[in-house]
Amino acid sequence: MSRRRRKPRRALNAAEILNGTQTPTLAELTDLIHRVNPTERGLSAHRTAARYATKSALQSLLVERFTDRLDAVAHGGARTVSLRVPSLGCDAGHAQLDALSAKARAWCQRRIDERSFAPADAPPPVMHAESVHRDTGVGADLARGRAALEAYDFDAAEMAFRAARAGDADDPAPVMALMALWIDTLVADAEALAFFDDLTDLGERPEVQAIAAVAAARLGLAGRAEALLVNRTGDRAAEAWSWLAQAALRDGDLAQTRRALSAARQAAPSHPLTAIEDALEVLAAERRAPAEAALLTMVDDAPWDRVEAEARRLCADHPGSEVAGRVLRTIAT
Repeated sequence: MSRRRRKPRRALNAAEILNGTQTPTLAELTDLIHRVNPTERGLSAHRTAARYATKSALQSLLVERFTDRLDAVAHGGARTVSLRVPSLGCDAGHAQLDALSAKARAWCQRRIDERSFAPADAPPPVMHAESVHRDTGVGADLARGRAALEAYDFDAAEMAFRAARAGDADDPAPVMALMALWIDTLVADAEALAFFDDLTDLGERPEVQAIAAVAAARLGLAGRAEALLVNRTGDRAAEAWSWLAQAALRDGDLAQTRRALSAARQAAPSHPLTAIEDALEVLAAERRAPAEAALLTMVDDAPWDRVEAEARRLCADHPGSEVAGRVLRTIAT
C-alpha cells in the first residue's frame, strides 16, 4: 500500500506525546512514526534500538487511541504486523507484536486471528534524509537543522547540527540543538547523556548541564540529575525537577515529590506543574484518610490532650490535612 506524505501542521514532540502532554491527530501520529523509524538509516546499533523502542511506543499509542480507524495484517511471521490506516490511504509501518503494549498487542492478535494470513503489501519506500550541503557559517547549518526538524526530517536535522558543531566546537548552540533533538524529539536520553559526558568546557555551562539533567532524570538517575541541577534555574531545570517529582510520585515518596516540586517552582515559577501537584494531593489524601478517620473517632470520646496530640502528629505527618486543622481550631476555641 502506497504511503502519501502530508505536511505536518505543527511541531510534535515524541516525549510529550508519550507522557500525554501533546495530543496528536491520527495523521500527525502516523507521520511521526515513519519519521522516527530507523530502518535502513545507517544508524549505530544503540541509536537504532532507541528509535525502535520509541517507534513501538508510538505505535502502541496509535492502536490504543485510534483502534476503530486501523487495520492490522500479518507480515511474514505471526509476530510482525503491518498497521494500516485506510482512511488516510497509508500505513503506520511494521510493528513487532512483542514490542507493543499489552492492549495494542491483544488487538493486533485479534485482527490477525479474524482474517486470513495474507502477506502485507511491499513495505513503503524508506525516506532517507536529504543530503545537507554546508554553506559557510555555523548559523547556516543551524538554520538548516531547524528547518529539517520542522519538516520532521530528523536525520537531516542531526547532520546539520553536527556540521554546525564541527564548524565551531566552542559554540554552545550546536550542542544545545543536538541534545534538544535527542531529548525532546527522539527520546534518546541515553545518547544525549553519553554525548554530554564527552564534552569538556561546554559541559560546564549551566544551560548544557540543565538539559543533561533532563536526560538523567528521565533515565532514573536521580542522583546524577540532582548533581547537575545545583544552582540551576530556568525552564530546563524545572523540567528536570518535574521528571524527578514524577518518579518520586510513582514510588509513593510524598516527601521527595514535594521537595522536587518545590525545587521546580524555584527554578521557574511559571513552569507547568499542576498535573503533578494534583496527583500528589490525591495520593496524599488516600494516605492520610485512615489517620483522619481515627482522629475524628477520638474526638467523640478521648481526652482533649490526646486528641490535640494526635491532631498535631497528623499535621506533621501529613501537611495540609484539613481534618487535623479543623480539630486544632476547635480545641483552640
